[in-house]
Amino acid sequence: MDIAIFSDCCIIALGVLFGLNPFDKKRVRAGWAKWAFGITAVIGIAVGVVRLAWNLDCFQLRPEAFDRVNSYVNIAFGMVIGVVLALILSGQFFGAMRGAEPGSSGGNPSFKRISMLVGISTIVTAAMVFYGGKRVSPSDVVSFADSGVALVPGADWQQTEPPIVRQVVCPPVLKGQGPFDGAIIKVYVPADVADAQSGVVLLRSKAASRPEVSQDSLKQEDFTSDSGIRGIHFSYESSDPEHRMTSKVRAHNYLFQNKQGNCVVVFYITFADRDSDTVHQMILKTLILE
Repeated sequence: MDIAIFSDCCIIALGVLFGLNPFDKKRVRAGWAKWAFGITAVIGIAVGVVRLAWNLDCFQLRPEAFDRVNSYVNIAFGMVIGVVLALILSGQFFGAMRGAEPGSSGGNPSFKRISMLVGISTIVTAAMVFYGGKRVSPSDVVSFADSGVALVPGADWQQTEPPIVRQVVCPPVLKGQGPFDGAIIKVYVPADVADAQSGVVLLRSKAASRPEVSQDSLKQEDFTSDSGIRGIHFSYESSDPEHRMTSKVRAHNYLFQNKQGNCVVVFYITFADRDSDTVHQMILKTLILE
């Protein structure tokens, strides 16, 4: 299981446990402490649910919306840490066994010190997991100029500028590194193409006229991204006799319309034997319209 998803589930579970503390009849706590536990439980569960939904890709946010939601989550989490620290330092976190004074720990100061140490260590660990969890920040979002399209490619893709002679390409161009070495992702808005279907017809006719393209490899299928974008995926394999490549090249074209109604193509090309499902999943999961 992803560490971020595991930590989110732990936050929700801890929130539930905090919510049950005020109903513990074996221990005595002050009235304000019971309210503090209840409020902390509600905030903690809400933070855990939002984080879990985000890490499970239940929704996509534009950069400014992400900034806003992430700041709210961080503020809420900071409030939880502050309230828990107040409960620990006041002795109300563990309370007292019924029959003893609220806030005491059965007259055992060592127990109180150990309890405080455990509580603080738990908070620090939770904070480290929270900020160390895998999250997509606005800086990870790559917007392609004049296309109205963005992706979150990850650390294995380097941004480069397209050649000047290929101004049709919407910068930047992504070059694969490490496991995706040799792969390229480009985004462009073809002129005089009304929609995805007419774009595929044009691509198919061009592929059919190229002798290096394997006509048996032409494939076409509909796709829907996680953000709800619908389009057509068109792919084919070709050789490159000019550069004497020993391996065939596989080209993938994801065609769809942006918010302005223009046809956009996300072009992914790689060696056929290195074609990665991970890249296709990245495109379908992170593709958004701006």
